[in-house]
Amino acid sequence: LSGADEGSLLQFDMQRASLALAQDDPKLAYQTYQKITHDFPDQLDAWIGMLDALHAGKQDAEALVAINELPDSVSSRLRHDAAFLQSTGFIYSATGHRQEALLCLRAVTDHYAQQHKPVPFATGIELAWLQLDTGDQRRLAVTLDALGKRRSLSVAQTIAIQKVWAAWSMRRAEASFATGDGKQAVAI
Repeated sequence: LSGADEGSLLQFDMQRASLALAQDDPKLAYQTYQKITHDFPDQLDAWIGMLDALHAGKQDAEALVAINELPDSVSSRLRHDAAFLQSTGFIYSATGHRQEALLCLRAVTDHYAQQHKPVPFATGIELAWLQLDTGDQRRLAVTLDALGKRRSLSVAQTIAIQKVWAAWSMRRAEASFATGDGKQAVAI
């Protein structure tokens, strides 16, 4: 194929994979992204898409293996990519690697702060759950406050924020009760 034909084929395959992922077909998306990464190993968006497809298909253990097996030339270039860090953060979180997930999602948060843009909601809510699970109450309060102040939240997003607040309140009440402070537990 000529260079133009290869470029058109690559663009078609990228759109096909993206559409498969959007239509909740992570298996087809993964297969297509995997083919692209084989044929065009420098196509960074395909590597990210492949990881997203594995995560969407609830194959996070396989995604973790794929992250660790990225070619060095790809890994070094993706290390500071916000989309890659977001995907990797979700995968680390799903596989119980909380500290690694926190590092990735904090880097994503920093990226968006430097751009003066809001963090994607899914990233913010995942970060909030991680902060809750690791006991980072100060940052959790800041994260939840920022998420709650957004305009045009959907009902599902509002409920997601309320679930984190409720879980945090329950944990604080349980902690107060466990230390013998029943009044504080009831007040929370």
